[in-house]
Amino acid sequence: MILVGGLANPSSSKMVQVVAWVPSSMAPNGEEAAILAEQTVRDAVFELSEKKEIERLKRLNWAPNAIGLPYGDVGFSVYKQLYQMTAGYTPDLQPAPSFMNVNEQVYGPLFLGNPIATGSPQDLAEKLPSWVYTYDPGSYGERPRAVYNSYATHLFIEPAQ
Repeated sequence: MILVGGLANPSSSKMVQVVAWVPSSMAPNGEEAAILAEQTVRDAVFELSEKKEIERLKRLNWAPNAIGLPYGDVGFSVYKQLYQMTAGYTPDLQPAPSFMNVNEQVYGPLFLGNPIATGSPQDLAEKLPSWVYTYDPGSYGERPRAVYNSYATHLFIEPAQ
């Protein structure tokens, strides 16, 4: 028996992920909000990527895919994820999360997967608008777990071991 787990990609919970809450002033409905979020992340990834990488991504017709629940290890929700990825997802209008500090309703959350970009998660967050957040699971001994936004960095506080 050959073990090939070391050759597989890491689980989604160990990858950088992007989530957006699109303000209602920027999109007339949930469908347009999903399109705007996908295009915004795609443009930021292309802006950060090297020319050779951009050409490869365009050949692959790569684009982020908005779904309504986090990518990753979610047990039985994996079927819901697959359905949303193939059939599309339209978010509802709802009050903005308190951490956004905005006084309008938003469409979301829109989980946009783990983007393929050259540069750090913080570099990506700086290219995105304030309504998009980048989760970085960190790398032991290299960088801490954090949520990045164009205007702030939110670090996780972990107990000493």
